[in-house]
Amino acid sequence: MSATNTITTAIHLLGVLRLSDRTVLSSYAPSATSSSFPPSLLRELAATHPTLRPYKRQTEEGPDVSIHFFLDDQGLLYACVTDKSYPSRVIFALLEETRQDFASRHNALKVPEGERERGQGVFAKQDKKWLKELVGKYKEPATVDELYAVSEKVEVTRGIMQESIATLLQNDEKLQSQAQATESLTHQAKTVQCCLSDQTPLPPS
Repeated sequence: MSATNTITTAIHLLGVLRLSDRTVLSSYAPSATSSSFPPSLLRELAATHPTLRPYKRQTEEGPDVSIHFFLDDQGLLYACVTDKSYPSRVIFALLEETRQDFASRHNALKVPEGERERGQGVFAKQDKKWLKELVGKYKEPATVDELYAVSEKVEVTRGIMQESIATLLQNDEKLQSQAQATESLTHQAKTVQCCLSDQTPLPPS
């Protein structure tokens, strides 16, 4: 038995989209998963949620991945696609940090509606560095969330304890088996001894 279960916490896509015209303003996807998680996923998300209540955090789960998102009071949709096991509490901290950084750098309301986005988004080229840094910062939830770090240690300890208990049970089974075998041999020896004792001695010739 393994001491811990393998939990993956990859971030596949992080992006900002203007909901009114579904314009992708900025996005970043690690090169390893960029082909599987293009910015068009953000437009698909917006199409299925034409109206959202500002700052209501939402998570939708698929078989292997989850998409976390919320709308701010400026009509901007912040979204992130992660492995299903990634804790939503931590990813919403990432999205809030993304919102603050994006707002400090851009005025999305000045982008004309219908402007054709380029590549990963209108501002993607100039945002790539800080978006990449954010994704790297949140790659391991335990490094940015103390509660998750504690729970991860608890899971490791639990796994070690379970493995130790399993080993003890296996050893106990072996000891019981050996005890039963010893008891059986002892019983057989006593039986043989009784049989020998009960035999009538032959008269002298």
